[in-house]
Amino acid sequence: MKYTMYFAGLIACFFSIVAAQAQESKFLNSPARKLQLAEFAIANLYVDEVNEGKLVEEAIVKMLEQLDPHSTYSDPEEVKRMNEPLQGNFEGIGIQFN
Repeated sequence: MKYTMYFAGLIACFFSIVAAQAQESKFLNSPARKLQLAEFAIANLYVDEVNEGKLVEEAIVKMLEQLDPHSTYSDPEEVKRMNEPLQGNFEGIGIQFN
């Protein structure tokens, strides 16, 4: 019985390691990893200073442009500007927004 439990635990560990390696391999070959490596290379190897935040924001905008005209990215400042007119109380037909 003791050896059976030991063997079952060993098999469980083996399959856990195999599953983890498969997941890691899937990430290493993913387009997201390619984008991450490109950003890392630009940030660390490019000859001039690079604003990484702006670079990432522009990459997101360009990716969304490839989808459809309704997919857009709004940075936090733009979201704040869009939400400002919606702040406060609106009353009229019995509905109140806060």
